[in-house]
Amino acid sequence: MKLRLFIDMRYGFALGLLYASQVSALTSPDQISVIAAYQKNDKVKLSQYLDAYRGTPIYPYFLLRMLPDNDVKNGTVSANAQNLLMHYPHNLGVKKLLIGYLKVWAAKSQWSLYQRNLRTENILVESDDAEFVCGAVSYLMYRNQPVAKYAREVVDNIDRTTPSCNNMLTSFETRQVVASDVLNKKVLELAVRSKAEDRTMLVQMLNKWPQSQQKSALLQAIRLIGIAKKTPISLNGLEQSRGALGGLYPLVALHVAAADMQSLDSGSATILHQVHGFGLSASPYVMDLVARAAILDHDWAGLDRTINAMSPVQHGKPIWQYWQAIALKNLGKTDIANEQFQGLVSSNEYYGWLAREQMGIPLQQDNAAQVVDQQIRSLKVNPKLTEIQSLNQTGLWVEAAQEFNQLTRNFKPEQYAQAAKIAQSLGVMERQINYAERSKTLSYTLRFPVPFEQQIKSASSNVHIELINAIIRQESRFIPYAYSAVGAVGLMQLMPGTARQIAPAAGVLVSLDTVHLMEPSTNIRLGATYLAYLGRNFGFNNAHTIAAYNAGPNRIQSWNKKIGHLRTTEWIELIPFDETRSYVKSVTSNQAFYQVLNGHEAGTFSELLGQPIMD
Repeated sequence: MKLRLFIDMRYGFALGLLYASQVSALTSPDQISVIAAYQKNDKVKLSQYLDAYRGTPIYPYFLLRMLPDNDVKNGTVSANAQNLLMHYPHNLGVKKLLIGYLKVWAAKSQWSLYQRNLRTENILVESDDAEFVCGAVSYLMYRNQPVAKYAREVVDNIDRTTPSCNNMLTSFETRQVVASDVLNKKVLELAVRSKAEDRTMLVQMLNKWPQSQQKSALLQAIRLIGIAKKTPISLNGLEQSRGALGGLYPLVALHVAAADMQSLDSGSATILHQVHGFGLSASPYVMDLVARAAILDHDWAGLDRTINAMSPVQHGKPIWQYWQAIALKNLGKTDIANEQFQGLVSSNEYYGWLAREQMGIPLQQDNAAQVVDQQIRSLKVNPKLTEIQSLNQTGLWVEAAQEFNQLTRNFKPEQYAQAAKIAQSLGVMERQINYAERSKTLSYTLRFPVPFEQQIKSASSNVHIELINAIIRQESRFIPYAYSAVGAVGLMQLMPGTARQIAPAAGVLVSLDTVHLMEPSTNIRLGATYLAYLGRNFGFNNAHTIAAYNAGPNRIQSWNKKIGHLRTTEWIELIPFDETRSYVKSVTSNQAFYQVLNGHEAGTFSELLGQPIMD
C-alpha cells in the first residue's frame, strides 16, 4: 500500500532474521549470553553489557531494549525514549519506535501528540501495516486533508480489527467517504476473520455509527457469524433472520456460510455454494473460502465458476490458476487445462511443482544471471555493510536485515541475484536466501544452503535430511540463535517445554536452558526426534507431520476426522489456518528442492507430499 501522506518516514521492515557464517565468532559463553539477553529482552543482563557497546551501531538497539515495556503501549514518551528519538532519528529501530507511538496516539485520537512528533512534509509512506496506515489516514481527516482518492484501497487492505482502523471506518461512514456496500462487506469479512473479542470491538464500533437499518442488520449479522463459527447454521435457520437483515440478507448469508466453512463441514460447503449462487461478489478472503468449499465438495463446475468470479488480481494468483486448471481437467477440458498448467511451470514455488507434475516436466537447475552494474558496484563498497556485519555478528539479525533492505530497496530481480552473492560473502545467510528468491532465477545453491549438513546427518534419527533442512530453512533460515516472540529457540524453533519432553527419547542429558537449545547439534537432535514422534502419530505421512510440527498434533487429528479422506493436495488446501497452510506448502517445496540438489528421485511432487518422513 503506497500513500502520499504528511509523515516523516519512508520505511519497510523485514520480518526475517540473519545468520553469521563465522559460527565460531558467536560461540563464546559471553557472546551467547549477550545474544540470549537481547533476544529474551532481559533488561538486567543487557544493562551489564551496555557500556561495552557504547559508540557502536549496536548501542541504540540495546537502548531500545532497555525501555520500559509499557512505554509504547501507554503512549508515554519516557526520558530515555525521548533521547533515542532526538539523537538517533535515522536508526531503523528508533523509527519503528516512533511508529509504535504514532499507532497508540492515533488509536486514542491524541492528535496533538501525533502532530508534534511528525517532521518535514509530503513524503511517500510505504507500509503493509494496516493499523499504522489507518491511523495516518485518520490524522489526515483530522487535518481536513482529502483522503477519498485512496480510501477504498485502505479499506481493502484491512485484514484485522484494530482501534485505529475501527475509528477510521467510523469516520468513513459518518462522512460518507466510501460507499456503504464497501463498508458492509469489510465489516462482514472482519467478523468472519475475527475471534470473539475482536467481534466485540466491531460491535462497539457499529454502536458509534448513525442509527439505520443497515447498522441493525450488521449487528445481527455479527451475532449470526459468531454462532456459525461454533455451530453450523442451515439456510432455513438464516431464513428466520431474513426480515431483520433486509436487503443485506444475501450478503450476510454468504458470510455466515463462510464462517461455517471454517469448521470444515461438508454440509457448510454445500450451503456456501447455494448462497454464492445468489450471484454476489465478495472480498478475496471470502471468495477463497467459497473456492475451498468447492474443492471440499469436489464441485469442479462450481470451482471453475467461482474462480471466474474473482477479481483479476485474485484470479491471476498461482493458487487459483492451478485449481482452475484442475477443475477444467476434471470437466474434460484437457487442452484448456494444459494451457493453464503451462503458464505455471516457470514458477519456482509450490504450484510450479504441481504444474510441472501435470505436464511431465522435470525441474532443472538454472544459474543466476551475471549482472554487474553501478548499483551493484556501489553496494559492494557501501560502508553500511560494515555496520550490517557488526549487527549480524552480535546477534541482532532482524535489525541487520532492516539495514540491508535499505541498500537494496530499488533493486531489479537480476540485481537481487548479485546482492544474494554479496550477502553470502558476508555470511548474512537469511538475506542471501531472501534476495536469491527475489531474483528470477532458481539459484539453487544460494536459495537452498546446507550449512549444518554434518550435524543433521549425525542427529537426524533416520528422518529424511532433506525434510530437516527444509524445516530449518523455514523456521529459522539457519540461524542457530533464533529466538521467537513466543519463546521458540534455535534452528528448529523448539519450545522449551517440548524440548524437555522429547529430551529422554533424543538422548539429550544436558540442562535445556536457552543457551543449550541454541547449540546446533542439540537443537537438531531434539527437533528430528520430535519429527519422528509426530510421524509415528500420523502414519509417517509427510504433509500431516509437517502440519503437526507447526500447528500441533491435536489440531491435525481434529482436521483428519473431517478431511482425512481427501487427496493430499486437497487436504493441504483445506487446512483452516492460513499460517499452517502456507507453512506446509513452503516446507514441502523446500524439501523437493533439497531432494533435487541431493540427486534423489522424488517421484512426483504429489508422492513426495504423502511419502513417509523417514526410511
